[in-house]
Amino acid sequence: MSLRFSLCLSRLQSSPKPVRHYLPLAQSTCNRPPPCLTSIDHVSWAAESGGPKWGRLFGFLVAWWASTAWTTFCASDSQAAANYLLSEINVYNLSFPTDVNNIHFRAVQWIVAEAFLAVSVLLNWLPPRMYKHVFQVGTAVIVLDFMLNLIWLPIGVAKTYGFQSPEFVFTGQYNYTGAPPVWNW
Repeated sequence: MSLRFSLCLSRLQSSPKPVRHYLPLAQSTCNRPPPCLTSIDHVSWAAESGGPKWGRLFGFLVAWWASTAWTTFCASDSQAAANYLLSEINVYNLSFPTDVNNIHFRAVQWIVAEAFLAVSVLLNWLPPRMYKHVFQVGTAVIVLDFMLNLIWLPIGVAKTYGFQSPEFVFTGQYNYTGAPPVWNW
C-alpha cells in the first residue's frame, strides 16, 4: 500500500505546484486513510527537497527506505518474541533441545516467528470497526497477566518451592542456558 501511495504521489509531482498541495489528492487516489498522511510526511519532505529534477527519485528512495525499515522491524520483532517464548523452555527445564544448531529447534523457532509475523500482518487487514475489539482483547490480556501476577503467582510459589530468602534471591546465580556467566540470573 505505501509503495502504491508513493507512486501515486510521484505521478502527481510533475506539476509546478509543491507536493504538499497534492497529498490529499494522492491520498484519495490510493484509498489511504487520513491518519496515514502523518506517516508520509518524510516522503513529501524528501521529494520537495529534491526539487523538480530529483524530487521523484528522493521521494521514491525515502518511501522505499521507510517500507523496508518497517518490514524489517516487524520481522525482527516477531523473531524476538519467538526467541523470548522459546527461552521459557530452559526456565521450566523442559525436555526439548534449545541448541541453535539443532534442526528441530530451528524449525520450531521459525514456525513460531512466522506465526507471530502472520498475526501482526493479518491484523492490518482487519476493517477499522474491528480495531476496538483488538484493543479490548490486548487490554484484557494485560489485565489478566497483571491479576495473575498478583494473585496466582504468590499462591503457586507458596504451594510449590516456597518463597526464597533475600540472600538466595539477590546473590544466587542460575545459568540454564549455557551462556557466559554475564547472563546468569
